[in-house]
Amino acid sequence: MGECEDYYDSIKSNFPEDKQREEIFSALNDIAFDLELFDKVKNLDVVQTSLMRDYTSRVIKNQFHRMTMGGAWLTPYKFSYFPDGEVDVFDENVTELEFEVEHEKMPPSNIHVLIGKNGVGKTTLLKDMISALEETGENCGKFQTWGGKGFANIVYVSFSAFDGFFDIEDDIVQYSYIGLATKDGIKNIDMLAKDFAGSLFEISKGNKKKLWKQIIDILESDNTFIDLNIKKWSEECEDNVNELPSECSTESLGADRKRILKESFIEKIIPRFKTLSSGHKVILLIIVRLIELVEEKTLVIMDEPEEHLHPPLVSALIRALSSLLTYRNGVGVIATHSPVIVQEVPKDCVWILRRVGEELIAERPEIETFGENLGVLTSEIFGYEVTNSGFHTMIQNSVEKYTNFKRAMNYFHGKLGNEGKAILRSLMYEKEQLEEDVDD
Repeated sequence: MGECEDYYDSIKSNFPEDKQREEIFSALNDIAFDLELFDKVKNLDVVQTSLMRDYTSRVIKNQFHRMTMGGAWLTPYKFSYFPDGEVDVFDENVTELEFEVEHEKMPPSNIHVLIGKNGVGKTTLLKDMISALEETGENCGKFQTWGGKGFANIVYVSFSAFDGFFDIEDDIVQYSYIGLATKDGIKNIDMLAKDFAGSLFEISKGNKKKLWKQIIDILESDNTFIDLNIKKWSEECEDNVNELPSECSTESLGADRKRILKESFIEKIIPRFKTLSSGHKVILLIIVRLIELVEEKTLVIMDEPEEHLHPPLVSALIRALSSLLTYRNGVGVIATHSPVIVQEVPKDCVWILRRVGEELIAERPEIETFGENLGVLTSEIFGYEVTNSGFHTMIQNSVEKYTNFKRAMNYFHGKLGNEGKAILRSLMYEKEQLEEDVDD
């Protein structure tokens, strides 16, 4: 067994392909790699007094083993964002958004959620956070980080048709954008399909291919995803990539050969992608691009991912994102209208945003949010008085009257904003779950 994380990090850096690393660790009988072997020998005196002198079984079976599989050594995160730019942790009048990640504790804390009503400024806040990290704008707030070197990579995800292309100088932290917008307008279905197929090609060898399959397993917790049989039609199109030598990554191919293989691969994938629903298109494009772009110490910032997804798929996306960020030692920050997303994280990872005049107020929920009832969360987030009056009452009435989301939307003739849609989806999903429980 290696004596420290640097040993495994060095092997991972010098031998990025799974097969190469597996041969090395197998030849060395590395007990962090072979957990069956570890369980057999862990009580031997030589293992206890020498190899395990500085590390516990948990570190070996989790941290070191993850690194032998190509993953990252997990480090805790603690950082704050001050939207007004005034950094003072002792002044209660200064708005401070605190983010802390403690790995290997349940429930996971590597995804943080910002939720609030329309007009509170969630999208602007996300963009200001990126600008503050890149130090590219004025009046965009400031970050303070404890016990770490900060982030090496930022990925911004937004599939809103009304959110323009957000580009930024990335001289300090590498920056990538995933979404609908371009400098020239909005991407059409052909462009999105090509983006997906191209990224799927890039992750079709080595660690990223394995990670892709693991993430698909998580997404298949949603029944509609299982029916798509993504693994099967994806594997049928891998013949092109399998022509590569096993020790060869797509990055090391000759330019002409890689281009020919990629074009053939894309031609096979695009028609399959186009047959998917809008929700499945969005979630697959998000996941495949994140697997391609997310490396160690990445901050993923996501704006309203629920806009195109029904609640079970939203939940699956959050779990998939959390798994990816654990593998890569990253953090996610999501702005949302949806109580379904809040339901997937503990209250210490939730900020409820509201405005009093021009002042932004950020508060933690008073109740525990992870696994809480969606109706209770809706009242907690949007206020009891509001949820029992106005458009909330009309939405609740439509849920009681109609059997599914589409019919309820028809009741409003499609004239329902994003916040209203998120609440309608949540309440309709909760109704369906209750009906299933009664049937059981």
